Amino acid sequence: MNKKIYQVGGCIRDKILDIPCSDIDYVAVGYKEEEFSHLEKVGKDFPVFLSKNGSEIALARVERKIGDGYNGFEADTLNVSLEDDLARRDLTINSIAYDKDTNTYIDPYHGLQDLKEKILRHTSSAFKEDPLRVLRLARFQAKFPDFSIANETKELVKQMKNELKYLQKDRVYKEIKKVFELKDSEIFFQTLLELEVLDVLFPNIYNLSKCTENNIYHQEKDVFTHTMMVLKELSNQSQLLKATAIFHDIAKPLMYEKTNGSNSGGHDNPIFVEPLIDINLPVKLQKKMLFIIKNHLKIFNLDKMKASTIAKFFSAYNKDKELFISQLIFARADSKGRIGQKAEPLNEDLYLKIFDEISSYSPKDWINKQEVQPKGETIKQHIQKVNISIIKNLLFLRYNSIYR
Repeated sequence: MNKKIYQVGGCIRDKILDIPCSDIDYVAVGYKEEEFSHLEKVGKDFPVFLSKNGSEIALARVERKIGDGYNGFEADTLNVSLEDDLARRDLTINSIAYDKDTNTYIDPYHGLQDLKEKILRHTSSAFKEDPLRVLRLARFQAKFPDFSIANETKELVKQMKNELKYLQKDRVYKEIKKVFELKDSEIFFQTLLELEVLDVLFPNIYNLSKCTENNIYHQEKDVFTHTMMVLKELSNQSQLLKATAIFHDIAKPLMYEKTNGSNSGGHDNPIFVEPLIDINLPVKLQKKMLFIIKNHLKIFNLDKMKASTIAKFFSAYNKDKELFISQLIFARADSKGRIGQKAEPLNEDLYLKIFDEISSYSPKDWINKQEVQPKGETIKQHIQKVNISIIKNLLFLRYNSIYR
């Protein structure tokens, strides 16, 4: 077998679509592992090497299914042709190689035609051996929203439904993290629902599609629809805000069940929300997300609260302005992401001013003036009094004398 190194993967696809790409991957055909011994080996399950410019070079390989899930494979690199290597890849648009020496594309699975016709199609029957590819298919649908999934690929996904149970949570999160980097993240979840696999992958998110509210605040088809609308409003926002969008109403089906359908009160309570989070989020991210969810209704009702309650609300952010700004951004998206209801106005400038004044206050001077050195609880009570004073002063003009 002749030795040859080809460019492969997403960069070839993106180059054809005129999308910038910096990471170029290569496949080495006809080579043995020891011929790359001078390079750092980065592949754990099969030979992949890191070149001096940071690109990855993988030996051409075929894979055999020997077990369940993502890791149930055995790789073989002996006498593997380029066509065999490309056949194991997920979609035809990702199964194109490029020969830099001859400036030609090698396209045995008609990926160029599918790019032209904007079709997401599985490369071969090997697609169904790796359940992670269902997530990748949905992610590519979100990445290329003007593409459509081939009917035969949709049918193949249905056959893979049982395999999806074996997906490892950390692998799923890695795909979700990439999804959250996309502008149209909501299409990923909508695609999984349309492919009839959302119930297996994310059962609690799926339950939102079965929960209808039909009230003046939510006239959407179901809670899932509202959730996707909020996610769309946050198209260019952080992973934290997109995760918050996904799970901010996740406890509504449970609360409606508890109240025989009468109301969803308590769906913002972390006690009910946390057990329903079916994406393995990092601990710090989840903690911040739960905090925003806990306050996502309160922030719309500040004008109805006592000054002391408002002061505690702002103090709870512990001077984390980025977190508070995220709260405001989410409130705006949650308000806009609905049907038949005007967005509820928030005086964001005023709230930011209150936050800044509360956050900037230091009791140091007050402590130094006391004859008896105050203890922790006394200091806390003093800070609360100062915060209440800040609230009253700043809110006086807007709410007349309600806090006087």
